[in-house]
Amino acid sequence: MAAKVLPSLIFLFLTEVVLLHAKVYPPSDLVRISSRSTSFTLQWTETKNTNYKIVILKDFVPPPKSPGKTDDVKSPFKATKSASGGDLQANTMYNIYLFAVNPNDSSDFTYVSLEGVATGPPPPTDVEISYVGSSSIDVIWDHATSGVIEQTTDYEVTYTSSDETITSKQTNTAAVNHLTISGLSPNSFYSINVVALTDTDNIFSDESPSVSTTTAPTQIGAPTCSDVTSNSISLEWEDSNESAVTYTLSWSPSSEDGSSTKTGITTTSTTVYGLNTNTQYSFTLAVLNNAGIGMPSNKAVFVTIPGSPGAPALSLSGEKTTQIQARWNTPNGGDAVTSYLVEWWPSSDVTDTTSATVSHVNGNTSHIYVIENLTPGKSYDVSVTARNTAGVGKPSPSSSLRTVPAQPSNVIMTQQETDMTTSLLVTWTKPQGEVDSYLVKVYRNNSLTLSTIKNMTSFIATGLEPGAAYSASVTGISDQVSSEESARSNEQRTNPPNPTDVKLQPTNENKTSHLNVAWSMPNYSYLVSSYEITLYSSSQNLTVQHQAEEMSSTTYLFQDLVPGENYVASVQALSPSSIQAPETRSDVLTSNSQRTVPKPPKPNVEATTSNTVSLSWTPPEGVYTSYNIFYAKSDEDMPSNPSLQVTSYLATSYVVNGLSSSSEYIFQMSSVSGTDSKSTESVKSDPVTTVTAEIIGQPQSVQITSTTSTTISVSWSQPTDYNVVISGYRVSCTSDDEQKIVNVASSARFATISGLTSNTVYCITIAGTSSQGDGAYSDCVKAITTLGKPKTITMTSETLSTADVSWSPPADGGKAANATRYIVTWSPPDNGGSVEVIPWPGSSTVFTKLRGLTANSGYYVSVASQNHVGNGDTSDFVYITTLPGAPYITSISSSSSYAYIYWTKPDGGDAIDDFLVEYWKDGYSSKYTYTKTASPGSTSYSCSISVSYYYQYTVRVSARNSAGSGLPSQNVSFTAGYSFFSEVAATENFERPSTKLDLNWKTLHQRGEFLVQYEGKPSTSKNFKVVKFTDKNTSLDVEPGNNYTISLTVLEGDSPEPEKIIYASTKPSEPVYSLECSVNAIELTWSHPEGFVENYLVQYISAQSIETEKLDKSMTSYTIDDVVADTDYVIMLYAIIYDINGIVERSTSTARSCTTLKNANETISRKKRSAESIQSGLSLDFGGNDAPAKSAAPDSIMIAGLLVGSLLLVLALLGSALLYKRKQGFLHHEDFPN
Repeated sequence: MAAKVLPSLIFLFLTEVVLLHAKVYPPSDLVRISSRSTSFTLQWTETKNTNYKIVILKDFVPPPKSPGKTDDVKSPFKATKSASGGDLQANTMYNIYLFAVNPNDSSDFTYVSLEGVATGPPPPTDVEISYVGSSSIDVIWDHATSGVIEQTTDYEVTYTSSDETITSKQTNTAAVNHLTISGLSPNSFYSINVVALTDTDNIFSDESPSVSTTTAPTQIGAPTCSDVTSNSISLEWEDSNESAVTYTLSWSPSSEDGSSTKTGITTTSTTVYGLNTNTQYSFTLAVLNNAGIGMPSNKAVFVTIPGSPGAPALSLSGEKTTQIQARWNTPNGGDAVTSYLVEWWPSSDVTDTTSATVSHVNGNTSHIYVIENLTPGKSYDVSVTARNTAGVGKPSPSSSLRTVPAQPSNVIMTQQETDMTTSLLVTWTKPQGEVDSYLVKVYRNNSLTLSTIKNMTSFIATGLEPGAAYSASVTGISDQVSSEESARSNEQRTNPPNPTDVKLQPTNENKTSHLNVAWSMPNYSYLVSSYEITLYSSSQNLTVQHQAEEMSSTTYLFQDLVPGENYVASVQALSPSSIQAPETRSDVLTSNSQRTVPKPPKPNVEATTSNTVSLSWTPPEGVYTSYNIFYAKSDEDMPSNPSLQVTSYLATSYVVNGLSSSSEYIFQMSSVSGTDSKSTESVKSDPVTTVTAEIIGQPQSVQITSTTSTTISVSWSQPTDYNVVISGYRVSCTSDDEQKIVNVASSARFATISGLTSNTVYCITIAGTSSQGDGAYSDCVKAITTLGKPKTITMTSETLSTADVSWSPPADGGKAANATRYIVTWSPPDNGGSVEVIPWPGSSTVFTKLRGLTANSGYYVSVASQNHVGNGDTSDFVYITTLPGAPYITSISSSSSYAYIYWTKPDGGDAIDDFLVEYWKDGYSSKYTYTKTASPGSTSYSCSISVSYYYQYTVRVSARNSAGSGLPSQNVSFTAGYSFFSEVAATENFERPSTKLDLNWKTLHQRGEFLVQYEGKPSTSKNFKVVKFTDKNTSLDVEPGNNYTISLTVLEGDSPEPEKIIYASTKPSEPVYSLECSVNAIELTWSHPEGFVENYLVQYISAQSIETEKLDKSMTSYTIDDVVADTDYVIMLYAIIYDINGIVERSTSTARSCTTLKNANETISRKKRSAESIQSGLSLDFGGNDAPAKSAAPDSIMIAGLLVGSLLLVLALLGSALLYKRKQGFLHHEDFPN
């Protein structure tokens, strides 16, 4: 047996020893920082005693077998060459292999790879400047050629001056190949290049070739005039160009072509001499500097001064209210006159002078100017003076003239309040200017009735005829100068006289629809064209209007009125009417109230019982407030007074009770309008005759069995007295507003009335029915329908464990009883509940607070109302989520550009939509945010954020859902990409791999002492040790099977913070186990090793297979029951844990061999043969000293043993490969079966 197994076990041991001493580890944290058109920038974490080499191949090329003769590289590294030595190509997919090589043995290496990494697109080409201004530059370029890997999505344009570099990003404009750069400085040098961007982070093209230019100077403002004479003009200006060298001034007479130029001006002012008198000139100015000449300024126009003229002659004429015309001749002598100054003032006040400038017209010998806007009725003095740009001439003598007074305006004739029938009031507005008095004229039909002179602005004309139309005019007078007569006022009528003794009376011909109105008028002279008689309906507010046609008649008959309606009449006299003089009206006189007689209804017999008759009728036309029912037996006289009164005008049926069975009755009805002493009653209707049925008594034991908001269920027993066959029952359900009838079969003694109104009182009566009609109805049993659904449920959540609920009482249905309590119920069942709420009396809104809810959880809430009737309807469900709690940040790691945040979700449910990550630089007000979508069932989350090297940051995380944002996590601070420590590594101690860790590091410089703190999980032990600054390593005593968080701190300052945190794991202790082999099973038993274990791993190897089983940490025994009889097996038992990244850490294991039995009858010694340990993989003994000696095997058996040994050697190599994979950190959870 030893010959069969020994070679494989020896090889397994030697492989384990070599792998345990290997010092080459694969690179870690390999990331692509950026991709450009022809290069990659890579970064990884280096370890000591390792050289690094990079091989780059196109993605379809197989992986390299070795790094070859490539050069050593350091992190970070910019790669520009492929494995073949050629430059990298744009828009191409590559695979990048980073080899870690033993510096002492180049054949000892390992690698990690980044596969499918694309280079950026090629850079834009033919970058040109298409326009240059003083503050802007237009840039154009040809599109970068996009490939199938990374499409160009944007362009980024960078422009640089001597003192600033600015990047302008064209977002979402891959189709646009131009940009206007604005906001530039004039006369400044700029260099420009363009980069093509993609929609993938940090993948972009190389920079295009740069183009450069200098901006032009700014346009200068137009010059201003500081002084002018008859032959010179002095100019000055302002200039904002700091680098101006000289100025060029150009000018020309405005009426001539061509120009003169003055160059080389070095100051901001100059004087131009030798100009013509009385001449207009145009000037422009431009700036010259080293970049060229700027845009010319806008034109400035100035005029030289002319000579002086002589004095003109003056004359006046004109008689208008606000205008005086002045005429004068051109004065003799002097150059051409440019204008005249006309001055005027009131004759009584020379200090109140007004002037106007009149332009001179060449060739005219005389001139006219109309002075406007003068005060009417006022005397003015006027003089004229000639002027030109050289000066002012001598004024002319003044002349005087008075303007005509203005017309009075707004002449209005209105009725006078104290007497509207024989007097009218005339008012007008005082005209502008001076007026001494007024002439007032009053006209009727254009004939002057009276005139008078008044010195105020109103006049009362008296003694006028009632109903006649009058108008008026007013003339203003100033110092015996009269204005024009004003426009005629409106025509205004006096009121006609009032009617008296208005009466409203019924007629004998038709009392149901006719009423007559009568009134009286005075006997003196007046004008009346018609009367307006208005009839008002008191109950329905209907109005009927009619105008009388015959003025001699003072009565009017209204026909086709509503029967039974109450009316009031009014009469008003109307004067004649015209467009100029609308009608006037007398006062309105009102009559007494009078009601028309209603019409009778038409009764019909609907059903009869032994003692009742059911009547129905069609309501009569018109207004009525109640009905009278008259009845008598056919052999008796009809009573004169009503037998019954139906007080509801809405009723259309009635059941007459207390009649005799099998008797003939005659019925008549009348309608009544009104409830007071002036009510009217219709005549009686035509009679109807019917016979009462044979007797059916009242149903017995009527009971309400149940009610809902829309139904009432009732039961009863049959009548005790009846003498006909009962064919069924009629159930009547009546409220104030409705009645429902349900017919049921004779065998049934119950019924449900549906379609009812909630919260309403109903009267239930029941009668038996037969072929002869209905029997006697039972006495009324009252029932109330329950409440409807509460309305308008609203919910809000403002805390983690509470929610506010509010609702309105049921709005539909009647008003039988208010809700006295509400039951609020919420789910899910595992955290649901209910609460009773008592509302405030009369409250339109009810509210309560749900407590004890779970944070970030969803709930369905409903509300049901209750009162003394019972439970009302339950409302529809409303869904709400509670606010999330605070997440917990578990760890943060950081590089120079990125930080990785790890956190756990808050306690409570899964009702979380996303997480808001907020972070900011310490000392800065700007905050940055990142949103992470939540995944149902997940408890741990992470994200990466962009950071700036060496800045201190603070970060926090909040959970959010439909209720809002929850509590934030704790604030955690970190420094981006900086640590006093570098190359910190924790490795297993070779001699004590499970109980010691070797810690090594480098520092930037030597200072103080270092504090090393480490804490294990699941162990809760916390340890620390102080190390001198001269030391660069130490050993830590640890427990097997733990994940340790190790921090290094420089002991300086009052409260030092950890500057470097790393994570390391210790192997579990090796479990000690024993084997028991049988025909088809192998039983393992073991005891728990020292330290912590998360799982056990059993591997059993035969010539046919390698099998692996993962076991629970609580187990101490396991039976392998799928083995083959008479087969050699190698067994290994490992204790395993998982490090912080989920990678398996496995203990060492002593391999043990076992051969299953051939059959159950094999000797006891064979079954009990001990599977002894192979110490260090060097020896194996299958028996004790008492084992029987074996003879030498035949040659065939030896050959078979060699074949089996070779196969076991191959299996041992596979096991060693798994062990190597574990040591290199490549063995994860998914490598083991669940």
